[in-house]
Amino acid sequence: MDKELVHHVNLVLIFIEICFGLFLIIKSKFKSMPLLFLGLFITELSLAFISIVLFYKHLYYIYPHTLHVENFLVLSHAPLFYLFIGSLLEGRNFVSKRSLFHFIPALLSVILTLPFYLSSRSEKMKYVDAIYSSDHPILFLVISAVVFTQFIVYYVICFKMLIRFSYRLSEIENGTSETRIWVNSLIVVFYVCTAMSVFPGLLDYNEVSASYIPILSSPYFFFVFYSVIKKPHIFNLVSLHTEMIDSSDFLETERRTEDLSERYSEIGDRLHMEVIENKLFKDPELSLSKLSTLLDTKSHIITWILKNRYNENFYSYINSLRVEEAIRMLQDKNYNDYTIDYIGQLVGFNSKSVFYSAFKKYTGETPMRFLRNKQMVSN
Repeated sequence: MDKELVHHVNLVLIFIEICFGLFLIIKSKFKSMPLLFLGLFITELSLAFISIVLFYKHLYYIYPHTLHVENFLVLSHAPLFYLFIGSLLEGRNFVSKRSLFHFIPALLSVILTLPFYLSSRSEKMKYVDAIYSSDHPILFLVISAVVFTQFIVYYVICFKMLIRFSYRLSEIENGTSETRIWVNSLIVVFYVCTAMSVFPGLLDYNEVSASYIPILSSPYFFFVFYSVIKKPHIFNLVSLHTEMIDSSDFLETERRTEDLSERYSEIGDRLHMEVIENKLFKDPELSLSKLSTLLDTKSHIITWILKNRYNENFYSYINSLRVEEAIRMLQDKNYNDYTIDYIGQLVGFNSKSVFYSAFKKYTGETPMRFLRNKQMVSN
């Protein structure tokens, strides 16, 4: 591909990515921490991409004062990623005033580069000449080493957080396993694309390979854009995290407690009426925290009742009711004109894959096969 065309494509993509980053920041309203930090990260990374264009187009000779701007941006890269992952997986309380300490290296880079900005244009030109030669200035090498160390340390920590989250999520057997798939996919694609954006600057790639970095990284941004628009619940895992903590802590305590069936009998009856008789399970946004608010009781009490009355956790209990309702509708002639996927939506499943997976779990066959068998029997 022609070099000029590549540079023009890069500039267009960078502009789109900056707009998307700002869109996420505005959409977060400074309340959704995952969206806020993701927006800041995408904006930062997109601005850092501009340095690639400046470098390989030798524009630093025209704009030497922009030379060290990317130091602050690149040193903010790993901390923003860490805060995005932490707020996504651990909840809003993960972020505090102490989070600002993660940006100390970025702020130090600004202080260390002040002499450069205060120097004359001729001195700046000498520094730019050194950047383009094999004799890199010491400051450049130091910052590159710090960026590389940050990248490794923060990304290893984030990977461990992801593993821990996936383990906790699997423990409560979240019926919307799609959540785990999307979170994992979001971060795996992220790791690949950000690795391509960081390592070239550290390993001194040539112009051809480095100029393709924004293009190669763009699939991640479009993947995130799709996730934000189509799967907004992926960025709101706080309630789910709270449910996991409440449930595990409470159940551990209640294992040492004598029979509580009588104490929670009335709550159990109200739960039955709301969920089954009033068909609350059809609400695709139903969660343990939402049900606990409706019943005006603690989420861990509901967890205990479901475990002892039905030997189910919240998600498996709700999905079993949805599957029962789907079976009833599939057997009802009044719904013969309805597609299987639409029936899945009507009973509360907001994903085709989750519906099919839950249906097979409780019946041993897919909805399609179930319908075919029904038709064979009726014939």
